[in-house]
Amino acid sequence: MFGFSPGSNLRSSFAARDGNEGCKSPPSSRTLVRTPSLVLPKSLVLSLLGSPPSSLESPSTPGFTSTLLSSKFLLQSCLECLVVAPAISVNSSGSLKVDEGPESLAPVSITNAKSHVRNVFNVMSYGAVADGKTDNSKAIFDAWTHACQSVGGGMVLIPKGTYLVNPVVLKGTCKGQMVFFLQGDLKAPTDQKSWDDIDHWITFQYVDNFVMSGGGSLDGQGASAWPYNTCNKDSHCKKLPVSLRLDFVNNAWISYIKLINSKNFHMNIFACNNIKLEHMHIMAPGDSPNTDGIHIALSTGIKVWDSIISTGDDCLSFGPGMKDVDIWKVQCGPGHGISIGSLGSSPNEKDVQGFIVRNSRFIGTQNGVRIKTWALPHASNVYNITFRRIIMQNVANPIVIDQEYCPSGKCNPQGSSQIQIRDVKFMNIWGTSSSKVAVNLDCSKGKPCQQIVLKDIYLAYKGKDGPAISQCSNVNGVSYGKLQPPSCIQKSQSN
Repeated sequence: MFGFSPGSNLRSSFAARDGNEGCKSPPSSRTLVRTPSLVLPKSLVLSLLGSPPSSLESPSTPGFTSTLLSSKFLLQSCLECLVVAPAISVNSSGSLKVDEGPESLAPVSITNAKSHVRNVFNVMSYGAVADGKTDNSKAIFDAWTHACQSVGGGMVLIPKGTYLVNPVVLKGTCKGQMVFFLQGDLKAPTDQKSWDDIDHWITFQYVDNFVMSGGGSLDGQGASAWPYNTCNKDSHCKKLPVSLRLDFVNNAWISYIKLINSKNFHMNIFACNNIKLEHMHIMAPGDSPNTDGIHIALSTGIKVWDSIISTGDDCLSFGPGMKDVDIWKVQCGPGHGISIGSLGSSPNEKDVQGFIVRNSRFIGTQNGVRIKTWALPHASNVYNITFRRIIMQNVANPIVIDQEYCPSGKCNPQGSSQIQIRDVKFMNIWGTSSSKVAVNLDCSKGKPCQQIVLKDIYLAYKGKDGPAISQCSNVNGVSYGKLQPPSCIQKSQSN
């Protein structure tokens, strides 16, 4: 378990440039991790391991002593210069602790993320059958309900195996921290009557202090629904299930989960606060319709770290009302890139602010980093946005601002976006473009972009029609450093 190491090939790309972000071998007495604290009963971990390794012996000295388990439970070594797993330690009371260690960049702050899991609710005790054929939604719902109502919270345990699960909603509020420990593989139904015009598969709502991990997977079996996806052509199309939904969830850490072949978006986060996702692996064919990796809206304090996303649509997309977003070491491709938007399709949308994408890689994507808005009269703002230290490999449109977004091609050509975009930085972006226009900043004629910065951009194009170019419309800003293609921003300053 936990042999999967998303993002492990990204660390080396930036270690030479950013020494403080490179991997350092952890001391023998402590392992560098980036997880909230979670205390597990020793008996539970021993039962999951099958046999007690010698490293589980109680410490001879009182207090906290870090001990990395050489076993399959929550373990991963520093392979390819990347520490990807929690340290497990034994304290003087005999409990095991998943420990939060130092992070050289911005440490995650998940409040109330430390507690003792006193109660474990194994879905097998509630009638679950791991045969891939029997519906287990009631067993999971019942285990969650009992765990949620237990004083101090509880852990829902899904052991290894394959479980068919029909759509299920798991709600709070709960009486303590909730842990959803998924070792097994959940499979969505393929018969149309089980998902027709339903917008969810596995949903968590109104939960505070939540952990989801375990190395298991959610397989949406999307090929059964993709032929019925007409939403690109029909605005009144039927709903299709999102594999994993978080609605009104606060203070959560989700890690080591695979999302595979969703019928619609793989993950949707709505109206949540302080959510950290790391070591996620999301995958679907590049031609699968509307299979966005993660879509997030009306949420604050979102971190997506050390993950691989390969889909048929946006790897990450962000709707209105986003604030304080940190995207670090995400590998995207195939897919449509990382997008802020689309925005401006509806009135009274909230602003998007405080957003950074850093130390990430795009491979063969339709777009790289993009901001897109509709040319409609609905006003809001996008500001304090940074894209930096990014590698593009054969990306069709590496850097994009599109304020005339209109995928149907049937929009009013006289329309003008009323979304004000300002204070956006594109810095230290290198690689190759598969199209001649490597930088395309098409801003609103009604509200031109302000304070746009291009710094140290090198994007090569090897097509027969000449070197890469940049294009700008209605852009105010500066450009400096080494720039290839040459900047299209007229007001520039030399390095």
